[in-house]
Amino acid sequence: MTKQDRGGFKNYMRNSQLEGSSDDELDDVSVDYSQVFPDFAPSQLARLSVRDMMRESQTTSSSTGETSHDGTTDLTDGKSSSSVSDDSGRNNVWSAMTKRAQTTSETKKESQSDIFSEDYVEQKAASKSIFAGLFSRMYEDFRHYLHTAAKYPYILIYTLVVFTVLLTAALFVLESIYKAELNNLRDTARMEALESGNSIAEILAKALIPLRSLQQAIIHSSYFQHLPHQIKQRPMISGENSKEGVLDYRNVTGLCDDHNLMKEFSEIVQGINKNFGFDEHRIFNYRLAPYGVHCFSEPLVNTHVFNTSDHHTTSHDDHEGDHDDMPEHVHRHLMTGMNDHDEMDMNEDKEQVFDTRGDIGWDPIFSEDPLVLETLADVYREENDLVIMGPEAMHGKEVFVAYLAVNFEGYNYTAFGKPTNAFGFVMHYIDWTQMLYDNNIFKKMSDKRLHFELTQPSHEHMDGTYHDHQVVIATNLDKAELMNHTNMDDHVHEINKALSATVEIATPVGKWTMVVALEKDPRSSIILTRIICVVGCLFFSMLFAVVLVERQLHKLLLYKIMPANIIQKLNKNETVVERYRLVSVFFSDIVGFTSLAGEMSPLQVMRMLNELYSEFDKIVEKHGVYKVETIGDAYMVVGGAPEKIPAPEAAQKVALFALELMEFVKNFRTSNGDRIYIRAGIASGPVVAGVVGKSMPRYCFFGDTVNSASRMESTSQTSRIQCMDLTYRLLQDAPSFLFHLEERVEGGQKGITLKGKGMTHTWWLNGVSGLRVSTECVEKNCEKCGNNHEIVPSATSDAIIQSIALSRQDWKRIGMPDNSLVAATGHNQVMIDRVTAILQHRLSIAMEQRGQDSMTSKQKQQLRLYVSEIAFMYKNVKFHNFEHCLHVTTSMHKVIDTIVGSIESGKVGNGSICQELWQNAFTHFVMVFGCLIHDVEHTGQSNQILAAKRHRVSKRYPGPSAERNSIYISLDLLHNRRFNALRKAIFPSTEDRFKFGKCIFWAVLGTDIASPETARNVISRFDVVHNVRKSIEKKRRLPIDEPYDYDPALCPVGPYVNDFQKYNHITKSDIKSHPTELVIDQQGLEYCVAVEHLMQLCDVSHLMQGWENFLKFNFRLYKELMDCHRNGTLSNPSSNWAIGQIGFFNNYVIPLAKRVEKICGSDVASLQFSTNATANVTRWEREGDLITEIFVAGYESGEAEAIILKRCLENENAEFSA
Repeated sequence: MTKQDRGGFKNYMRNSQLEGSSDDELDDVSVDYSQVFPDFAPSQLARLSVRDMMRESQTTSSSTGETSHDGTTDLTDGKSSSSVSDDSGRNNVWSAMTKRAQTTSETKKESQSDIFSEDYVEQKAASKSIFAGLFSRMYEDFRHYLHTAAKYPYILIYTLVVFTVLLTAALFVLESIYKAELNNLRDTARMEALESGNSIAEILAKALIPLRSLQQAIIHSSYFQHLPHQIKQRPMISGENSKEGVLDYRNVTGLCDDHNLMKEFSEIVQGINKNFGFDEHRIFNYRLAPYGVHCFSEPLVNTHVFNTSDHHTTSHDDHEGDHDDMPEHVHRHLMTGMNDHDEMDMNEDKEQVFDTRGDIGWDPIFSEDPLVLETLADVYREENDLVIMGPEAMHGKEVFVAYLAVNFEGYNYTAFGKPTNAFGFVMHYIDWTQMLYDNNIFKKMSDKRLHFELTQPSHEHMDGTYHDHQVVIATNLDKAELMNHTNMDDHVHEINKALSATVEIATPVGKWTMVVALEKDPRSSIILTRIICVVGCLFFSMLFAVVLVERQLHKLLLYKIMPANIIQKLNKNETVVERYRLVSVFFSDIVGFTSLAGEMSPLQVMRMLNELYSEFDKIVEKHGVYKVETIGDAYMVVGGAPEKIPAPEAAQKVALFALELMEFVKNFRTSNGDRIYIRAGIASGPVVAGVVGKSMPRYCFFGDTVNSASRMESTSQTSRIQCMDLTYRLLQDAPSFLFHLEERVEGGQKGITLKGKGMTHTWWLNGVSGLRVSTECVEKNCEKCGNNHEIVPSATSDAIIQSIALSRQDWKRIGMPDNSLVAATGHNQVMIDRVTAILQHRLSIAMEQRGQDSMTSKQKQQLRLYVSEIAFMYKNVKFHNFEHCLHVTTSMHKVIDTIVGSIESGKVGNGSICQELWQNAFTHFVMVFGCLIHDVEHTGQSNQILAAKRHRVSKRYPGPSAERNSIYISLDLLHNRRFNALRKAIFPSTEDRFKFGKCIFWAVLGTDIASPETARNVISRFDVVHNVRKSIEKKRRLPIDEPYDYDPALCPVGPYVNDFQKYNHITKSDIKSHPTELVIDQQGLEYCVAVEHLMQLCDVSHLMQGWENFLKFNFRLYKELMDCHRNGTLSNPSSNWAIGQIGFFNNYVIPLAKRVEKICGSDVASLQFSTNATANVTRWEREGDLITEIFVAGYESGEAEAIILKRCLENENAEFSA
């Protein structure tokens, strides 16, 4: 409703005297809206009501401050106006957004009115295509899915694997179906081959029976018995078919043309045909050859079998149409092949006839054709068996010619020089083509979509020699002419062996081969099926990919709601409760939000918070902190959970996040160009985290730390960050940055009053800068400069300079405040930097000695991170803490540097047990590394106490429990993937891994000095090595590299070989490929003795250094044991403390110092181990009782260590670091 519309409506209501009416009265009023709003559409007028219009008119008037007709202005009270700006008078974003909503132009309101009208919505909806919208949505979804799949390669890999598996399985099934079908078809082809082949063989055998019947008829007939003797007497002549000059005919005139004999022969043949059901189409000619001379032929002239006009329409009803089933190409083949030598002639009607008159009188024994002579030789053999020739192409047909000798007593015929009792022979011509059609083989094969080839072996005389090969005698393949004797090999490519079946058929003429093949490979019928399978597999793979993408998107969404490990526990239906010892919690809220949210629409609030917190989330990801939740305008973040990291590092991350957040808010403007202000608070301490509820679960943090962080935020000031005192101390130990913190002072009083906590000391976090170091002073309350400050590590300090400075300090004064680089300090980051510098220096030398490249920045970063994490694993006990670790590490560094310096100067100590060790830089690094880790997670209790208490460490690691636990924790951390680059620098080869592991075990296990067994074994190994070395050097009886019979119990790693393999990630194959690595030899024992003795020495090095160091660490050890006494795990050590120290010096420390001096020779003479120890025990004998009393009184009163130590040295001018 525009301003003009509201004015018109108000005038109408005033004129109608309806102003001030109740809602019920307004509902009963009927108004003609067309008079009030003449420009409104009917559909708009239908939705108007008097009550709604009255409310809108009143609301709009009050919000915009319109002037009424009586001259008064409707304004909001001053309270609302003042709430939209802060104390400084700057316009707040909420007031700006409220004013903007109230002062929108009339034109914009009119357009908005139009936009939200039903007519407009309907028009817009109608104007958009449903299909276009659907396509656009699908396209966006596709792009999103494709982007997700590309971002997470496992989706594409899994999809490809699924597609491959599905396609392989589908193709395997199809191939199995194909093979099964192929086998069935081949079985069908085999059965068809057997059936058709046997049928053909039977027809052929049946066609030979009439010839035997003719033989017997001639034998038993008296009409023809005189013919051989008479023909034998007839002279030889040249016939009409004879070659020039060749006499191969006999003059049989009067014999073979005798009408009675011809009639008798014809009647015999016709009777036989009739008896066996043959006609002139099947057996189209019979012949009788007395004395081997062709004499009688029935029929003499056959005018039916070769008549092409009669070929397809035989006069016999039972065969009518048989040839119609013959394939065209076979018919074409059979109707060709006429030649000049065939017995073919034309009758008067120009029809083809089979005329045998020219053969009457022919005596084939005189033929020059070797095939004819060979055939006759077969006919006259003693076996008197059938001789069958063919099939041969004859006038468009395939013809078999069968010969059968007629033998009986009384006849004498000499053939080929061999006498026989043959009368002669009979023969007949079989129409092989007609026999095939009688078998109906072409139709059967065609109906079953089969190809076939019927072949017989042939022994042909060619080029003067005989050749054996297979001749095709029947086929339905469209290949060469069937009547030609085509070799089987010509048809091999026509028949796929894999698709065919071959059988042998026994026939009267020998074994024939029938090959029946599938006309079409069934594989071709499944091509479409294969394509469908591929498409189907692709489709299901895409569905699988969609499922993976959806799952990944679901996981990403879940991981934004709560951590991955929490989700895994929820999936297992586990209760999620986690405790965090020390985290930092951040809270922030928007200044003035609570009072202003009610003056804005919910949509405006939501948009505002979304813009702001979306940017906050980016900063969260940048600094690696965990966003817990947003409640209204409150934003909560945690550092150190759910991923556990050292507390100073967690506080550093949260502080950096908070500072960048404040900096961002200063420059942040909303889409409307407005600015906001926030305040924040940080608290550190323990928390408990867990998932609350089953429906709509949330990962929440609980505990006093969360409440304190909320209090820090609520009592903070605009654009400032307030933190608790513990957070301040953690930030002082921040690993990488120097934070600028200012103590909060209100009205001259430090701290503020918090609800439920009273007066609390808090700090303002003002900023951060790069690391710096103060080289002027190393103590708080320094007497020289009067400053009250702490040492701050320097990111730019050189590790080599730091390492050299530590190694150059006098042995007796290690840790004394000679300068800022060596002074003992409780500042954790300083200690971490020093240990890191020593390790980095030693590792760099080792890598150079092994020919490796220099340490990369990544390897240096990982080394410092590793040392930092190890440092925070040390417990806050009095003696076995990280400060003692630094002292031990520095002492080892000093000893190694002293020995190496002696060797480099050419002053190699005489009597040194293991000179090679001191030249191995990698061993030096591992010895220092062992000092770093040797007391990790030490509880301040001895192994005996742990065993008595049945502590979890003692249960898991019997024997040297604390030492084995330290090795496991340290090496397990080292093999974390975060330190891959560091491991490559430390042990690039398997040999280095073995050396590293052995040296670590020797060093750390040897520090269990409270164990009598450990002490005995250490001394036993020393005695063996020392005696063998003396024998080698003096008598030269045994070279060092030769074997020696050592007791296996001497190996310190032996009882823990499984731990050795597991902790160092050494496989069985590694041990097999390096069989000598765990073998005891002289050099290995010397290395072991040197490492464990130096480790033991450095572990108690304070006893062999200056009196000040001895007192400091002795008092710390006393306090640690007194803590055990208070816990009820140890009797009071005070009564025997003075005398006990003397016994420890005399029985352990001084003998150890002397053994080390024997091992190292004069190389360590300058360090005076035994001399210093003797001096300390001598002085303790004088002052020990008094000092013990001071220790007891100081512990009971809880006085500061520096005060107690100064009291012990009140007559001495000694320096101590507070």
